[in-house]
Amino acid sequence: PPAGTAPAPPAAAAVTAARVQTSTVDTDTFTAVFSNRGAQLVSFRLKRYHRKDKPEQDVDLVRTREANRTDYPFALDTVDQALDARLSSGLYTVTDRNDRGARVLEYRYSDGRHTATKTFRFDPPRPYLFDYSTSIQPPVPYRIEDLVALIEHGPRQRVRHAKLAVVLLDQVEDQRVHRQVAALGDALQDALVLA
Repeated sequence: PPAGTAPAPPAAAAVTAARVQTSTVDTDTFTAVFSNRGAQLVSFRLKRYHRKDKPEQDVDLVRTREANRTDYPFALDTVDQALDARLSSGLYTVTDRNDRGARVLEYRYSDGRHTATKTFRFDPPRPYLFDYSTSIQPPVPYRIEDLVALIEHGPRQRVRHAKLAVVLLDQVEDQRVHRQVAALGDALQDALVLA
């Protein structure tokens, strides 16, 4: 390369799935549904709490979106809009495994230049908790669509109480973000009402 120009990062092998697929994690307290399209959480239903406007339905902390949207929780947002689009709409490969009694979903995608990995770990003794980690290689600045979106349920509903339904505990180290996510069922009992 010319003097003063950094060499381009080496190309990585492309990693992508052949089709869209969902993975469901069903526990005593919640049912979570992940899509390999963007490796995002598309539903998080609390089994012990029901909607006030539709008591026959469990509270779903992820608001419904049009099928072509890619702004679900755990979407990656970088400084490069083209990379964002690839990471949010790409079909990630998924590995579903058991690790010492915990269910682990690992998603991986590469466009040939950047590789993204997202891992979700569910431990049965922790009823509303799961661990999450993500990385992008080579490293680029990014943020994760937070789960604040979980408590927004569309134009006809609002959150009445200031109590948080979701707690995010972030730690950043070596380009990895580790999140422990807790859905606090007690705070949801009266949280969702029709506007």
